[in-house]
Amino acid sequence: MVRTAAEMARAAMAHTTRGPQELLRTWDKGGKPFRFAILARFCERCVGMTEEQLEKFFGNGASLVLTRFCAWLRVTFGQGDSLSTQILRAIQVFISPVSSTRFVIEFVEQGGALSALEHLAIPEGFESTKVASLEVLLTVAQAGPKFVVVLRECEAEKYVNRYIDGDGKDKELAQDLLKALAEEQK
Repeated sequence: MVRTAAEMARAAMAHTTRGPQELLRTWDKGGKPFRFAILARFCERCVGMTEEQLEKFFGNGASLVLTRFCAWLRVTFGQGDSLSTQILRAIQVFISPVSSTRFVIEFVEQGGALSALEHLAIPEGFESTKVASLEVLLTVAQAGPKFVVVLRECEAEKYVNRYIDGDGKDKELAQDLLKALAEEQK
């Protein structure tokens, strides 16, 4: 029996209550369409969840799943495709203000902020990936002054200004990120 990527993603997500191992095992075996389907299903089901809810959903393995998503964000660097966009959207679920700063810390410590900045700088990258990068970086900046310092150390202003000066379409979101970076400097 041949299963579609969406069917496999539903099956993988159904196993999350047993822990993340089954989801990650299935993720590792699947190809790009399958991973995209898992990420889409995850975003659909988990948006707005708190840290505790995410931990319960993943059987206390939410950090492991976030780590895998961050690793795949680095792996997809240079591809600038819809999978990168979907990975950034999944990361946004983890680091959203509804959750806690714990996941923001983990994302930053794993080099996620720098990866998002690098995706922003890819000239041939998808605009949707760049916008998702801006959204993630704005969430990181809004998590507190220590995260703004980290973004400044990664030269976030330089990356964002290049986006604005280039053919970036969401200049308003980019300006919001620059304001967030500047406000904490005062």
